[in-house]
Amino acid sequence: MSLDRIVQEAINNAVRHAEARMIRVVLGGDQGRARVVIEDDGHGLAQTPGRRSGGLSNMFTRASLIGADLKASAPESGKGTRLELILPVAEFEPLNEHAGAEA
Repeated sequence: MSLDRIVQEAINNAVRHAEARMIRVVLGGDQGRARVVIEDDGHGLAQTPGRRSGGLSNMFTRASLIGADLKASAPESGKGTRLELILPVAEFEPLNEHAGAEA
């Protein structure tokens, strides 16, 4: 699935390019949406307006292919990168642990 590849790319970029010492991944969801936030304390995003590098561009492409919204910014601390991915999941049914079990 593209969701795991986006998270993998974000972590890879933080380690390889931003030299992050801390990476935090938070998963959550509500109201038919899954939310993933990835924050790091690395060098931050390139300051070239309107231009996305290969890895970041790939993440935006993957997000659009699965109907997700991806935002890239600096975290509240002002240092590093914060990616927020919101994915609609209303079309998916919750897993039923008892499916196929006889009563």
